[in-house]
Amino acid sequence: MSKFAIFALKVSGTELNQISPLELGLLMQHFSKMLGEKDLSFDIIESGSVLIKLKTPEQYWSEKNLNLQQAISTKSKGFKGIQLLVNKHQDWTVNIKTSHAANDENIYTFHAESKGFVFKQTETIRGHLTRLLVGKDKTDHISLITDNGNIIHMNCSEELSKKLSVEWKNNRLLEVTGEAKYRYINFDEIHLDSFDAHHFIVLENVSMGKWLKDFIGDGQTGWSQFENPVEQWLQERHS
Repeated sequence: MSKFAIFALKVSGTELNQISPLELGLLMQHFSKMLGEKDLSFDIIESGSVLIKLKTPEQYWSEKNLNLQQAISTKSKGFKGIQLLVNKHQDWTVNIKTSHAANDENIYTFHAESKGFVFKQTETIRGHLTRLLVGKDKTDHISLITDNGNIIHMNCSEELSKKLSVEWKNNRLLEVTGEAKYRYINFDEIHLDSFDAHHFIVLENVSMGKWLKDFIGDGQTGWSQFENPVEQWLQERHS
């Protein structure tokens, strides 16, 4: 029996009976175009938060995931079609999710473009590579998992991708610097729309035991001499 990987479009902020049949069909059509219709089939539509599930044999999961990453980064027709529906229905939040080999992952979140504002800034993120996908154009795609379990999807050049592939095999801790694009909705809601990786450095993998040992050692030789070590640390940090 063939095993299948699932790609789902989750629509929050509405109910299934509140979405017109035409718009439900459009959501599925645009989503299918983003994934690529070959080797793709319908699975189920669930109510509650509306969940449109499509499936593909597991061996095609990487190909479909790459198609999604490219559709997102290039803002393909399918991507723009879903974005138009989200802009029309300001109360909708639409997530692209995948379930593959016992792993559940949120790939992308659509927000109404009229909500909040967009800003860019240089950002540095630490984590381990979980995925490296070679794009069909000049942009490759990587995924970095942070210590708290968050998965950050990034775009990178072919040159940087080749350098990262070596570190992926070694499972090294990386510090990746690039340009992050955020959408600010309110003080409690800021979303990372995209991240373009520019360069990285390899960091030492430090276990909790070693960190505690070093911390205690620093106390014996350094910060324990201060009456208020936290205040001293803050002064040095802001000096």
